[in-house]
Amino acid sequence: MTKLPKQWKHWLKLGHFKYCSSDRKWGPYYPYRNGRNYRVSDKGKWQIDDGDFDRWANSFGAEIPIPQTEADFLGAIGLLEVLAEERLKELRG
Repeated sequence: MTKLPKQWKHWLKLGHFKYCSSDRKWGPYYPYRNGRNYRVSDKGKWQIDDGDFDRWANSFGAEIPIPQTEADFLGAIGLLEVLAEERLKELRG
């Protein structure tokens, strides 16, 4: 299990995320917002789906290293969404 920054849950609230699971241990590792699924991988990456979520093996959109500050976290939300859209355009291209 990847270790998250201590403020991760607070940052998720600031970003208007909800948890896919009510499990206190795993919920912060699988948040979602605006119809997009996110997850923290076991390799220390923060990932977003491609917008058409089936399961992670089929729906990977983009990934970046786990943000370590609040500002990086809030900026990473938009960055992940842009990267996922670019990847989707390439695949459908």
